[in-house]
Amino acid sequence: MRRRKIAVPVVALASLLFWSGPAAAATPRLPDLGMAQLRDFQVDRSTGARLLRFSTEIVNVGRGPFEVEGSRPSTAASRMTVDQRLHNDDGTRSTSSTGATMVYSGDGHDHWHMEQLEGYTIERVGSRRGLAQGAKIGFCFLDSGAYRTSLPGAPLSPRYQNCGSQSSTAVTMGLSVGWGDLYPWFLPYQWIDITGLPGGEYIVRAKADPRGLFTEASTANNGTWTRLYITARDYVVVLEQGPIA
Repeated sequence: MRRRKIAVPVVALASLLFWSGPAAAATPRLPDLGMAQLRDFQVDRSTGARLLRFSTEIVNVGRGPFEVEGSRPSTAASRMTVDQRLHNDDGTRSTSSTGATMVYSGDGHDHWHMEQLEGYTIERVGSRRGLAQGAKIGFCFLDSGAYRTSLPGAPLSPRYQNCGSQSSTAVTMGLSVGWGDLYPWFLPYQWIDITGLPGGEYIVRAKADPRGLFTEASTANNGTWTRLYITARDYVVVLEQGPIA
C-alpha cells in the first residue's frame, strides 16, 4: 500500500510550532490614592461661625495614573456621569463606569468638580464618633504639585491641568503617578464648622475616595489623621500626625 503525503502549509506549520495558547489579558497599571499630611490648621471667625481651616492634598502613589472622564448628553444636564480609565502595561486602555458624578461649581472655582472624592471629619480623642464633617464635597483634581516623582512612571512635569468650563459636555481629570492635588486652607469651603465645640484635643481625619467608587491598588492607605489641641482662644496646636500615603 502506498502512503499518501500530506502537505502542510508553511504558515500553518509555523503557527503550530510557536502557538503558546490564548493571548494574555492586558495588565492594568492601577492608581493608588492616598492623602498627604494635613497642615496649616487655623480657626477662622470672619463669618461669625468657628471654622477650622486646613490644607489637604490627595495624591497618587500607584503604578498608573488616576484618570476619569465625565460626560453629559448636552449642556441642559446639570451633572456628568463618570467613567474611570485604566492604563494597561501593553499601552491599551480600559474604561469602566463608576457611581461618581461631576457638577459645575460657580462659587469662585468656575469649573467642574468631582463629588465626594475626599472626606473630612473631626472627633474627640478617644471616640470614633464624628462630631462634624468637612464642608467641601466637590474637587477639581489635577497635577498641582510634585509629591513623589521618584516612583516608576512618574512624569517630571504635570500632565493633567484642566477641569473644563461651564459649556463642557466632556471633562477629563486626573492625577499622574507621583503627583498630588493641593487644596490650600483659604479656598472656599475648605473647612469644618466647629461652632459650639469646646477647647480640647481632637482628631481630624481625611480620606480619599471615602465611598469606594474607584478602582485602585489598595485602600489601606487612603486615609490620614492629625491629633490637635484647640485652645479656648482658638489657637491650634498640632500634637501628632498620622501615616500618609
